[in-house]
Amino acid sequence: MNCLLWNCRGANKPTFRRSIRYILKNFKSDVLALFETHASGDRAKRICGGLGFENSFREEASGQSGGIWFLWRTEVGDVEIVKSSSQFIHARITQDSEVVHLIVVYAAPSVSRRCGIWDELRNIIQGITEPLVVGGDFNTIVRIDERTGGSGGLSPDSLSFGEWINDLSLIDMGFKGNKFTWRKDVVRALMWLRGLIGSFVVRIRG
Repeated sequence: MNCLLWNCRGANKPTFRRSIRYILKNFKSDVLALFETHASGDRAKRICGGLGFENSFREEASGQSGGIWFLWRTEVGDVEIVKSSSQFIHARITQDSEVVHLIVVYAAPSVSRRCGIWDELRNIIQGITEPLVVGGDFNTIVRIDERTGGSGGLSPDSLSFGEWINDLSLIDMGFKGNKFTWRKDVVRALMWLRGLIGSFVVRIRG
C-alpha cells in the first residue's frame, strides 16, 4: 500500500489541479492525505470527487485556514475513521487479517494552537497495539539541521516534540529528495513509524 501525504496549501488553486494530476499519474497512490486544503462544503466535495479515489473523509477548512482530506481506494481494504479533529485524522485499515493504523497530522502553525495535539495523540497512540504510522506536517523540528537561519538552538516546542517521539518509541523513516520543502520557515514534514511489519510500504511525495 502506497501512501502520499502533501501539504498542498490550497486545493482551490489552478496550480493544485495541475500538480495533483502530475503526482497521481507518476506515483501510484492507494491512500492520499492533503493538508491545508483551504476548501470546504460542496466545493471540497467536488474537488475530492475528481481525484479518482472511490472513498474520502474530510475535516473541513475554517474559511481559508486548515482542512485535511483523507482519500483511499477500495482495494486497500476496510477503512475505519476512528477519530478526527482539525489537526489529524486517525484511520484503521484492515486487509484480510492484517491491520495498520495511519494517523495523518497537520499541526497548527502556531505553538498556542497546536500545544494540546501531542497529548491527545499520545493518548490515542498508547492505546494502539497494532502497527502504526504517523505522518504529515508537524510544523516543528527535532534537529537544528532541519532548518536554515533562525536562532542557534531548539525551541521549547521542538524539545517537547522530540520527547513525544521518544516517549512513544517512534522511529524516523527518513526521506529521499530535497532536505527542505518549504522556503519560508524551511520546515521538513516528517514521518514516524512504530512496529511496522510485512510488505507494507509508505511513500511521501511533497
